[in-house]
Amino acid sequence: MIKSIGIGSQGTIPFLKIANDTTAAINRSGSRRGAVCAYMEVWHIDYEDFLDLRRNTGDERRRTHDMNTASWIPDLFMKRVKENGTWTLMCPKECPGLSDTHSEAFEALYIQYEKEGKGRK
Repeated sequence: MIKSIGIGSQGTIPFLKIANDTTAAINRSGSRRGAVCAYMEVWHIDYEDFLDLRRNTGDERRRTHDMNTASWIPDLFMKRVKENGTWTLMCPKECPGLSDTHSEAFEALYIQYEKEGKGRK
């Protein structure tokens, strides 16, 4: 939510598109293109859209063909994969602290937010 005008945000993807297009416009005397890489945590509410950024199909306004992408994956995610467990996506504004913690502290906070029903997907 953009408080000053009361309009909801479209998430991180439109901003990554801007970074992609800006980087594509930069080159070094025509011999070397600009480069950028975006990282996202697998618990982020926009993660499913993040995975689609480099696809060749879909809405071009939500694609970043010139940007590299990478994921930050916590141990808890891999444990859940191994157990065939569920994974919950969360909004960083509604679930503060997840991006600032790791290891046991991350797991405790993530599980707390799940128990509180703060996950969205």
